[in-house]
Amino acid sequence: MATRRVAGIDVGGTFTDLLIYETGPELEAVRLAKIPTTASNQADGVLAALAAAGLGAGALDLIIHGTTTTTNAVLERKLAKVGLITTRGFRDSLELGRRTRPRAYGMTGSFEPLIPRQLRLEIDERISAAGEVLIALDVAAVAAAVHALLRQGCESLLIHFLREQSFKAQVNRWSDERLADALDMLLEAEALSRTTAVPAEAVCGRTLMNIAALAKAR
Repeated sequence: MATRRVAGIDVGGTFTDLLIYETGPELEAVRLAKIPTTASNQADGVLAALAAAGLGAGALDLIIHGTTTTTNAVLERKLAKVGLITTRGFRDSLELGRRTRPRAYGMTGSFEPLIPRQLRLEIDERISAAGEVLIALDVAAVAAAVHALLRQGCESLLIHFLREQSFKAQVNRWSDERLADALDMLLEAEALSRTTAVPAEAVCGRTLMNIAALAKAR
């Protein structure tokens, strides 16, 4: 059995923490590193932590990224500009939610969705719960929506249909790193779960992509 190395990385606002777990025929070891976070480009800090642990990114089999930097990005709204293409009638799901909080009417303050309403476009399509096509997907309308959102400066686009597992073949026809499919991000049958969870990953994807791209380049 070849040596396998798995790295766990958590980029925080102050420090970047790294743990590498190595296993092999005659090896089981843990490497640790902690260095200051490089705010200008967090990928530099990740690679510096790897170097401090005595390994390069190419020696790793798997990298598991922590969520602190993502949480900070959401709280501070330092996010990518993302557009959403969804089933007609469902673009406001981000703001409606489930309404299952214990004190639904006791909350104060305002709520700002991760994707603003003007960047959430609707497409005519509908499939029943039984899988019957009620309104066929208008592929041309999807393409037009993609171009419209790109013209508005969106850095990435999220496609999220009510029962999109039925459209996988058509969604996958667009090959572009700026275009994400909600079902690929979160394999969850319930549409609302994807609607509320996936935009967070889409808007923070820029940070994680920068880390991955720089690691590959080096």
